[in-house]
Amino acid sequence: MYQRILVPLDGSKQAESVLPLAGKLARIYNAEIKLLRVVEYPFEMYSKCQSNGLNFPTQTNEKLQAKKAAFCKDAEDYLKRLASTIEMTVSQVSIEVQECPVIDAILNTIEKSRIDLIVMSTVGQDDNPWMMGAIANRILREAEVPVILIRKGSYSSIPDRPRQHGTFTQKEVWVHPGTLSY
Repeated sequence: MYQRILVPLDGSKQAESVLPLAGKLARIYNAEIKLLRVVEYPFEMYSKCQSNGLNFPTQTNEKLQAKKAAFCKDAEDYLKRLASTIEMTVSQVSIEVQECPVIDAILNTIEKSRIDLIVMSTVGQDDNPWMMGAIANRILREAEVPVILIRKGSYSSIPDRPRQHGTFTQKEVWVHPGTLSY
């Protein structure tokens, strides 16, 4: 049913908490997992302050390029480390690092890589267990593939077999079948 599963990560433990479920689904469907990390730079890297205010440089700054390369290298190393742990149980794991707005990166990856399913946390670095983050909200509304959102700490409560007294509630995991039609 699913051939390619996208797992967007922001470097937080909360975002990583979806990996066991993504791995389990990949094993069930013999699917590939694609780990995506979008590199976001500090504002200072986009602009330079000069005495007359903000000025966007027109020439390439070698120091700035070196900092950007370091951010990308860190993101790639992070994904490689996670991929190596997942590869112990899942046969196909790929990684991708992108430098663009997060929503655009996720939606472009869905189309470019023909993703069938997205598994992500409701919030990442923000870490508020009561709210769904803005990124998760937009992906839930705009992605044209099924989306599984996992709330903080909820996957550990999902058993391999159904409980004798019932199954988990919707408060623990949200599954969305695709784009909402308004």
